[in-house]
Amino acid sequence: DFGLISAFDQKNIGIIGKGVIEANGRELSLNITDQIRKGVIIDDHALDRPRENKRPHAIFFYNCKNSTLKDIVVKNAANWVCYFDMCDSMLVDGITVDSKEFWNNDGIDFGDCKNVIVRNCFVDCSDDGICLKSHRKNGACENILIRDNVVRSSASGIKFGTWSIGGYKNIQVINNKVYDTFRSAFTAASPDGAIIENILVDSLYAYNVGNALYLRVNARHGDNNIGFVENITIRNVYCEIA
Repeated sequence: DFGLISAFDQKNIGIIGKGVIEANGRELSLNITDQIRKGVIIDDHALDRPRENKRPHAIFFYNCKNSTLKDIVVKNAANWVCYFDMCDSMLVDGITVDSKEFWNNDGIDFGDCKNVIVRNCFVDCSDDGICLKSHRKNGACENILIRDNVVRSSASGIKFGTWSIGGYKNIQVINNKVYDTFRSAFTAASPDGAIIENILVDSLYAYNVGNALYLRVNARHGDNNIGFVENITIRNVYCEIA
């Protein structure tokens, strides 16, 4: 993975202020497509688009500790907009994500991160809004607070998955609003063996969404690697279905 702004193995870093990060995702993706057609980049161009690993995120942090994103606006990525992988002790506060320029425009994604706060953010994107993923058997998203955010999404508003190998543990989703979303207001999915446990969803307000809640446990690859869901509390949900 890589991004227009990338950080690897860093400590005590941040992007803070009222500035705008414009990633020009549509133009960038069309340039990548042109290079694929010319043979400069090797890619099968499935579904008439470059693979995700050929398209950069707007912001990508890997294995960083004590990092902050605050008050910035991030726009128009070629891939997941803000992606944080294997990060510890992170604050994402008051940022705006506006990205509907291309495919896979997840708004704010965390992969196997821990000790994270996401609050006061506004996300309008053409895939999942705020999304937790787990790519590693020994990894997990854990000790995470998602609070006081507003999400508009072309997929699911707040989601665990779909990549779900390790798990999701000790997560609170409190006082969030989701609207004009094609799929679920809240999703917790374990199709890859993840353990989903100790989850609180409280005060979720959803308007004009495909469905309110979607919980899933299965083995999508046909193996016996089936996880489980345990100790989930969902309360104080108001939802208007499209």
